[in-house]
Amino acid sequence: MLIDDILTETAKLLGLKDKEEPDEEQRQKLLTGLKHVISELSEFCFPLLKTERLKATDGFIKYSDFERTPISVRGVVSDDRSVPFKRRFDGIETEGASDEAAVTYSFAPRTPEIGGETEWQGEGVPMRILEFGTATEFCLMCGLEDDAAMWDKRYRDAIEDAVFLRAPKRRIRARRWRL
Repeated sequence: MLIDDILTETAKLLGLKDKEEPDEEQRQKLLTGLKHVISELSEFCFPLLKTERLKATDGFIKYSDFERTPISVRGVVSDDRSVPFKRRFDGIETEGASDEAAVTYSFAPRTPEIGGETEWQGEGVPMRILEFGTATEFCLMCGLEDDAAMWDKRYRDAIEDAVFLRAPKRRIRARRWRL
């Protein structure tokens, strides 16, 4: 999803599109709001996950060996079996990992820039969530507390809907009526 598209659609939601594009000050506020939203979503709701095959020297994998800086390690697999691990300040200490291990971890997103893309792949995060969150942040920066509260409610409801629909084995039970 392109950053420019998110900013443009958010500007439309906020009614800033009275001319072709929002002015530069508005655009920077929108971008700042989007940075906050992307950071918040990647940390709490929609983590960015990556699995890498890394060399385990004496059962230890340094954080500096990772392509991206890990926020949290989700699992370590070696020889087709899950391996217990401990987090240390400089890496991961595994118990029983062979020379190479597959490590699944979450990482922080890169700072969004105009002309760039978000890092969520595939299903990712619905664009509507990013728009509502950015609108919330924009309104807060402009001192529009009532509008910010309205957009925040929409933002949180959209997150709840997206998380509910993605949860495994979620379904809405059939309703039954007695006559």
